[in-house]
Amino acid sequence: MNKEKREQGQEMQETEPLHVMQDAKKIAVIVARQGAALPAELLMSLRLLEQPAGFTMELVEVEGKAGMAAAYGQAMEASAAKYKVYLDERVRILEPRLLVRIIDLFEKHADLGILGISGTKLLPPDGIAFHSTRRIGSLRLAAEGRTVSWGMVLGEAEDVLAVDGFLMATQMDVPWREDLFRGAAFFDAAQCLEFRRRGLRSAVLRCDEPLVEFLGDSFPADEAGRQAFLAEYATEALPLVSILIPTHERPELFRCALESALAQTYRHIEIIVSDNSGDDRTAELMKEYAADERIHYTHDAGLPPLKNWLAPLERARGEYFAYLFDDDLYAPEKIERMADVFSMEDGIAFVTSHRRSIDETGAVVADPAVDPLPVEETSRIPGEMAINGLLEKQANFIGEFTTVLLPRAAKETVREVLSEEPPTALLDVECWMRLLKKGDLIYIVDTLSYFRKHADQSSNDPAVHIACAREWAKLLRARASEESGMRRKKLFEQAELIETVLRARGR
Repeated sequence: MNKEKREQGQEMQETEPLHVMQDAKKIAVIVARQGAALPAELLMSLRLLEQPAGFTMELVEVEGKAGMAAAYGQAMEASAAKYKVYLDERVRILEPRLLVRIIDLFEKHADLGILGISGTKLLPPDGIAFHSTRRIGSLRLAAEGRTVSWGMVLGEAEDVLAVDGFLMATQMDVPWREDLFRGAAFFDAAQCLEFRRRGLRSAVLRCDEPLVEFLGDSFPADEAGRQAFLAEYATEALPLVSILIPTHERPELFRCALESALAQTYRHIEIIVSDNSGDDRTAELMKEYAADERIHYTHDAGLPPLKNWLAPLERARGEYFAYLFDDDLYAPEKIERMADVFSMEDGIAFVTSHRRSIDETGAVVADPAVDPLPVEETSRIPGEMAINGLLEKQANFIGEFTTVLLPRAAKETVREVLSEEPPTALLDVECWMRLLKKGDLIYIVDTLSYFRKHADQSSNDPAVHIACAREWAKLLRARASEESGMRRKKLFEQAELIETVLRARGR
């Protein structure tokens, strides 16, 4: 749904109250029934619940075969209770004072929209909450006879992006998105985001022991529901990734690069194009993309090359950012795969992957610089080890700027390297070495980007090769000064060898 439609929908919902009167001392326990009757275990656990002083409780059964969102929406409109607890029929409540705790928290916090027993603080790029490694809460699995504990809940309750649909307690009514979901998945995260749109929080209750037991054996995630969820909520639920494209007077190749950015499976991107061409060919081409709100284009023929790299960096708003040079290409899943790594791992300086070389036509060409792989499988490489790997063979196994995805915190380092005078001939390697002193590297063995080789590249100039050799020697000497023993000796010897070869060639 686009922004205008969403705002219209919210305005309509706010001006049309769902209930004329609500009973502020009533709790509705709402269960969507799939069969002829509710499970006996669930009913028994409800009978054992302690009711908060002065409150009454009602059980609302509703047919759930049309989808959880539709069932819960029907039940919500049928009950005048202010407080509602939406309960999966496969759940047995273990904590008799659960309702007392829920009401106590709601009465203390007017901005608390939803309470649950487990949830996630960050959704992975595929939108499936159970794939997240940032989960908190716990759950008893009856079938396996064990407890699943995700992360500890801090305080009486801890805020999350979304709670799980095992149990969802609310203190106000917000329409369920039955227009989007027909199945038994994604309705829960969607409802939390609907509350969030209204400035209300979702949180998970503290639990020293599991609060509920799950009697089922599956967590369905239908593809139609996933796509509907991402189409509606990706820009709110997923971190923004900025794709930065500096371009100069090669519109045909640039179009291919831009299309590869637009084809990303990741749903929340901005594309910032900085064009310093001396002609208007690229500007004319960009008119075709004027309607795409993800693209932000500027044309300034006076920008020097490195300023053209810096310009989109300064405008990037994303939690993560990635360069895409105008003659290179992304694989469609590049951003999603790399953003997923950041959603799972802490202490990462940046993410890279295998890349392949292509020619002017886009055909893959053999390139000893990128094969064989530095690791056999996707790996986390300690920062110091990655630095040593770069220096050992004086080869950039990490890749060019197009290859990596960087966190926002790396902007300062990239800015420093691109702004230094005189500029180094190894801009990318210099960046990687500085960043790897602060964190580790994730190397994905699948090919996620393509480096194009063609006649117009500056890397074809012999003078560039000589400048790069000098820079490798400089990096080796700088690293040697930080080392001791045989490691120090070896680095100095490698630097001396490079310098000796350059002197012999009169360079």
